[in-house]
Amino acid sequence: MDRVLCGGAPGGSSPTAAGLHAAGWLLAAPRLPPARRSACAHGLAGSRPQRGDGQAHGVLAEGPAAVSGRWRIAAAQYDIRRPADWDGYVRRIGDWVTEAADADASLLVFPEYGGLELAGLDEREALTAADGFAVVHEHLAAFKALFHDLARGHGLHILAPSVPVRARGGRYRNRAMLFGPHGRLGWQDKLRLTRFETSLDLLEPGEGLTRFATALGGLGIITCYDSEFPDVARALVRAGADTLLAPSCTESVTGFNRVRIGCRARALENQCYTVQASLVGQAPWMPVIDVNHGAAGVFGPPEPGLPGDGLLASGREDEPGWVYADLDTTVLAEIRRHGEVGLHEEWTCAEPGLPDVRQRGGRATPGGGG
Repeated sequence: MDRVLCGGAPGGSSPTAAGLHAAGWLLAAPRLPPARRSACAHGLAGSRPQRGDGQAHGVLAEGPAAVSGRWRIAAAQYDIRRPADWDGYVRRIGDWVTEAADADASLLVFPEYGGLELAGLDEREALTAADGFAVVHEHLAAFKALFHDLARGHGLHILAPSVPVRARGGRYRNRAMLFGPHGRLGWQDKLRLTRFETSLDLLEPGEGLTRFATALGGLGIITCYDSEFPDVARALVRAGADTLLAPSCTESVTGFNRVRIGCRARALENQCYTVQASLVGQAPWMPVIDVNHGAAGVFGPPEPGLPGDGLLASGREDEPGWVYADLDTTVLAEIRRHGEVGLHEEWTCAEPGLPDVRQRGGRATPGGGG
């Protein structure tokens, strides 16, 4: 029986030894045999690159043909730290990626606002949100190059920690960038801002959704608060996403549980996988991420062949490290065809106002705008 592993934080930052926790076995992987869209058609938008993007954010169906329905995902409980310098940041991220790659993960998911760690490269003891965003912007090109090179070097997919990216009019968008074995695949901006984010008077919501076609199946990104809205996830799944990635940054038990409940509900409603990555720890020098609470988790629909509660893997709250789970998209196909309920097919055309989803495919281009 395949088992799911929960790894400790790289570099021994976890209270337990680095590597696998002694009691790190979590839940059995799916056990359905291999199998062979919604009844409502949904219009899909073409590419809509934004002004200032170096090039359109291409998404590719890439990777070795040997990759079948089964693959391993790693969701981070990433502890925020103030980097001493850029080289130190590169080493730390490299250690995290190497640990997950050594555990045979094919896709790594970092949390929301994890890229704000770079604001700590500024010499000031404490920064305003505006100052911190500006510092991160100065390092954006190097940040993208780092994750591009790590994904190519290890031959895997990485959803980098989200960062504020400057948009028109001097505002920012909260952007999560996906990198693959052959280059940067694209990005997804957060669509819905929380009251706190709105109060900063620095951020604006993104526009549109993208379904990423990869060798691991269709992927979608529902950043934190977006995971709490069924229409966003439904649009992505109806466009062909089987796995929805939910990078999150929450400061309280209530915030963490809202995202977790949202992820579990989206997995139930769409008979898909959802993956929550969480920022943990404290950063008193950066007000947007000064206090962080959460845990990573991987979820599926509660159906025969998957755990009865839909919980494929879950980390220990606030403990740094990776949480691993083995996913199999053929299991979802079997559940959608022969499961106890038909939620994936039974949404009706009465669904109001689902967002358009860009379909992207082809070869990825290294680097690029965003």
